[in-house]
Amino acid sequence: MQGNPLLRSQNLVSQVSAKEFTRPAGFYKSIFIDFAGVCFALLAGLSYDLYLQAAVPLWAVLLAAGLFMIASTIGALLMESPFRRAWVLLAETVALLAFFYTMPIVQLLAIGGIVFFLLLWGDVATHRELTGTIEVRYMRVTRSQVRKLTTALIVAAIALYLPQWTPEGGFLPPDAFQKTFTWSTGMAARFYPGINFSATVDTFLRDSAAYQLNQDPQYSALSPAAQEQVYERSVSELTTMFRDAIGMDVGLQERMESVTYRFILGALDDWNRQFGTNLIIAWAVVAYFALRSVGVLYYGVVSLFGFLVFQMLLATNFMMIIGETRVQQTLQYT
Repeated sequence: MQGNPLLRSQNLVSQVSAKEFTRPAGFYKSIFIDFAGVCFALLAGLSYDLYLQAAVPLWAVLLAAGLFMIASTIGALLMESPFRRAWVLLAETVALLAFFYTMPIVQLLAIGGIVFFLLLWGDVATHRELTGTIEVRYMRVTRSQVRKLTTALIVAAIALYLPQWTPEGGFLPPDAFQKTFTWSTGMAARFYPGINFSATVDTFLRDSAAYQLNQDPQYSALSPAAQEQVYERSVSELTTMFRDAIGMDVGLQERMESVTYRFILGALDDWNRQFGTNLIIAWAVVAYFALRSVGVLYYGVVSLFGFLVFQMLLATNFMMIIGETRVQQTLQYT
């Protein structure tokens, strides 16, 4: 049986062309951005852990935190699924705290909850700004998110530091105090010329006595022998008053820097014994507002570098800005 020649010429199996499966544009790029955000969060946590161990300088922590903030803002701008983005933020939170697993789980969960909430809040703010603006402007759209990212990192840094808080470390390390003391004594010397504030206790007291006596016209009218007697008596009185005021044993040949540092640490120790947890809470509040004030300059610099990264991604065709029918610009992968 020869069959129908028309049927023999047709491929009955492939009559309907199979639909080819294609991944959406930017599928792998979106994975890369999410992965970069988690990696930079891990790097920020690692650098801070090493910083607390005095293994890396502060600038390394700031650099890692800045990279994490930039990656997080880019991820928020290119967000396609809020549910997926929430999981990415959760992964970033876990990565940020991963190296502090030795902390009590309750504290770690509390810190992680606060950080995750601030990260999520920042992403929502960026999404609202992006949907409510006609033109995509990186610094304007991500401004609120960068602020919340800064707040989240500051809160995490303080909370992770609290378990190892001590009056010495919580106040100022010796090296940092030395710089502050040198600057302060330099300023004081301008108002009290002739007094060496950074010398030994004996030199400081003698300079102070001489400065005080030279302001008295009656002292200048005395004979040299009488001036010497009055001077030595004044030094003796100042020494007694000085020791009574600071309330601790001080050697006359001890330097003023060391005495001042011991006095402040002693006061903090007394407050720590008296107030306990309340002192640590007060320190944390003061540290937060101090760091938040400095953070204004920091997140400004981060936003500037983030803008440069944003422009570089556009220039390299990693993503593009397109116009929609609602006369609004959006971002998508190329």
